[in-house]
Formats: sequence, structure tokens, C-alpha cells
Amino acid sequence: MTQEERDDSLQFNENITFGQLGTFTHNMLAFGLSKKLCSDFLKKQAVIGNLDEEKFKQLTDHIEQMAVE
Repeated sequence: MTQEERDDSLQFNENITFGQLGTFTHNMLAFGLSKKLCSDFLKKQAVIGNLDEEKFKQLTDHIEQMAVE
């Protein structure tokens, strides 16, 4: 596997992780779980999934926005 293919694979996996965490945290909030629980879950899973800082920020912003509504 070339370096470019490895980079593409990592990006692909990161995008999958981002989408799944977005859906999961959204549903957690929709079902009434606390903002803190969702944020703690996101922090742990973002480390495990090797999520970059920008995507992590987008998800934390979404949690904040959903918790206000």
C-alpha cells in the first residue's frame, strides 16, 4: 500500500468516525441524556477514533447547540 493509499484510508476512517459520533451524540441528547455525559462520551471516542481537532470542535459545538434547544 502506498503512502497516498494509507493517507486516504486514514481520512476515510476518520470521516466514518465523525459521522457515527455525530449521529450517536445527537441521538443521546434527543433521548434526554445529559450534555456532560454526551461530551464525556465524545471525548473518549474521539481519542479512540483518532478524530482531528476541527472535527472534534464541530461535534462539541453541535452538542452545545442541541443542549440549548
